[in-house]
Amino acid sequence: SGWCIFLHPVSDSSEKPTHIRFLVPKALAGYVIGKGGSTITQFQDNSGAQILLSRNQEYFPGTTCRIVVMSGTTVQVLTAFQLVLAKLHCQLQAEDGSDVELRRTRVVIPHSSCGSIIGKGGATIRSFIEDSKAGIKISPLDFELSDRLLTLSGTMEEQMRAIALILTKLTEEDDYSQQVHSPNSYRKATNTKKAVNRIRLRTPRESPLSRRRFTTHSEKFAAELTEGDSYLHKQRAEMDYTESETTDESPEEPSQEPDSSEKPTHIRFLVPKALAGYVIGKGGSTITQFQDHSGAQILLSRNQEYFPGTTCRIVVISGTTVQVLTAFQLVLAKLHSQLQGEDGSDVELRRTRVVVPHSSCGGIIGKGGATIRFFIENSKAGIKISPLDFELSDRLLTLSGTMEEQMRAIALILTKLTEEDDYSQQMHSPNSYIKEV
Repeated sequence: SGWCIFLHPVSDSSEKPTHIRFLVPKALAGYVIGKGGSTITQFQDNSGAQILLSRNQEYFPGTTCRIVVMSGTTVQVLTAFQLVLAKLHCQLQAEDGSDVELRRTRVVIPHSSCGSIIGKGGATIRSFIEDSKAGIKISPLDFELSDRLLTLSGTMEEQMRAIALILTKLTEEDDYSQQVHSPNSYRKATNTKKAVNRIRLRTPRESPLSRRRFTTHSEKFAAELTEGDSYLHKQRAEMDYTESETTDESPEEPSQEPDSSEKPTHIRFLVPKALAGYVIGKGGSTITQFQDHSGAQILLSRNQEYFPGTTCRIVVISGTTVQVLTAFQLVLAKLHSQLQGEDGSDVELRRTRVVVPHSSCGGIIGKGGATIRFFIENSKAGIKISPLDFELSDRLLTLSGTMEEQMRAIALILTKLTEEDDYSQQMHSPNSYIKEV
């Protein structure tokens, strides 16, 4: 192929058993396998690594890409990785003189390992980028998956240098090197998603959940949430997927019955002033991207205009329930990633404060506290309501727990609030407290 193996052990971890998982578009998987498995067998013989692919039509969630798992020593895995990329590169060049598809490679990394790849203040990932000359980006946190995607961009040689650095770093972690992954490990998650999408789109009479009795739409919503997948339409694992990489399956036609998930709604929550810049981005780029991906409108109170008694700016997200929850998740994931990149901790995000009209608090609490207890039990999050302040028309709802627990809680709370016509019809400015401050 004209390629030479230039990779060398980067540390003494080169003899530890390790593995790498990456994505191959379904249209290219045949080139890796070869006729009757001849190509993949040859790659295994030449590298000494084991190479497995997910079964046909079993893709990484949110894509139409099959998962390749290579395992062996560091040198064996890197050799096999290079053989596969070189094969695809040569094949595409032979077909149309282009290797556009291979200017980007997506590697699957456990979320728990991302902190070491990023490093304190982003130092490690910056050194990898400088040393390899490749672009390296980590996908936003997805609460439904235990993995994230690391996207490498650049020439084949740049990507290979980057993967050598990344794999060596990962292999230093005993937890990572001891893990064994099946390329089909997402099969159940993908099938669950299809089932839950069907539940969401059926009428109540058709849904398997219709056999159970629910006091409110919120309780039914929670049941769907806890029995399988999330309330969100699946976010792409990366912000920059092309249309050709998304699934081409058409969902069933949605029911025409009224559903509070399509009513206009909103959520208000607080962001510490020191973190507001991460939400906005340079020249507003991040907030614009979040609006484009979610379909929601996102507004922040002006600089130094805070919720009374705090130094937190107010964020208002408005749209349909799904749009608002998607945008809320994007914001929290951004802050989570940023804080983890800085110090490996997300302590600041273990608590989120949501602004709720005092008039709506009764509905959240429920008779004898029944509703809020239900929300706590189903989300596993802590939920506390601030004492009544006669000078304000709002109260703060404090959610505590993991990101996933907080997202489950906010889904239940927002759905309950949106059932109230008064709430869903209200429009709030993030600067509504300026006079009181």
